[in-house]
Amino acid sequence: MAAAHAALGWRVSLVEAARVAGREDPDLVDGLRMALSAQGVRMNEGIAVTSAAPGPRLLLAGDTELEGTHLLVSVGRQPNLEGLGLEASGIRASARGIATDRGLRSLSNRRVFAVGDIADPVGLGPRYFTHVGSYHAGIVIRRVLFRLPARLDYTALPRVLYTEPELAQVGLTEAEARAAGDDVRSLRWPMTENHRAITEGDTRGLVKLVTTWRGRLLGAGILSRGAGEMIGAFTLAIARRMRISALAGMIVPYPTRSEAGKRAAGEFFAPALFSDRMRRIAKFLTRLP
Repeated sequence: MAAAHAALGWRVSLVEAARVAGREDPDLVDGLRMALSAQGVRMNEGIAVTSAAPGPRLLLAGDTELEGTHLLVSVGRQPNLEGLGLEASGIRASARGIATDRGLRSLSNRRVFAVGDIADPVGLGPRYFTHVGSYHAGIVIRRVLFRLPARLDYTALPRVLYTEPELAQVGLTEAEARAAGDDVRSLRWPMTENHRAITEGDTRGLVKLVTTWRGRLLGAGILSRGAGEMIGAFTLAIARRMRISALAGMIVPYPTRSEAGKRAAGEFFAPALFSDRMRRIAKFLTRLP
């Protein structure tokens, strides 16, 4: 919202008690932060609002004061369940939504399913994305019409911040993978090395991949123009538990920004390809008749 209003010509100050895009990978957020600042968004991170007054006027921690013409408060969402008569139907719900199992069936009324923003699957929680609503509908259709044991799996759930450039993420960030106890490798390819980005004159961003040491893709993050269009290949790779070699060997049309993903995947093999051992092998092979 800050980026959208800045693009309309407003002078925008953004106040964030933690950090901007706190769930996303810091390497990507660093680039996004620079892009927002260049667009005229004044960033106030790690600062709490202590009071608000008409004007509007905000007093921040440290006695910093901001004054403007309009105030937009972003406090998240909660499902609108009023008037549905859930109590009369014995349907258990909270401020997070209707409590369901991972097949989206109500935990307290087995004849009821919940989908979209109002669903609160046990152990997973709500996901406020339009594409999750479509995914939920598919789960319920398979269960109700075809009696298939379909269950939610958010391992490969993509998300996109529609800023300029866009920030797209699927799977685990590097920090999440390490917190889960995985031995990981992070692979990067900057858009400054992508010919399409150079041609378009917009080289902001990078592709960052997170893999196990054996080469299974755990997560992917992209900061780039059209990142939301690029993340699909990595969503499929994570869902199918593909190895990084499949992405590195993929044929990608030239010149496209998608090449950056392929090049990032290829970085997994760079240490082995350019090692002293490989050089010795190559030197030996050139001597063969």
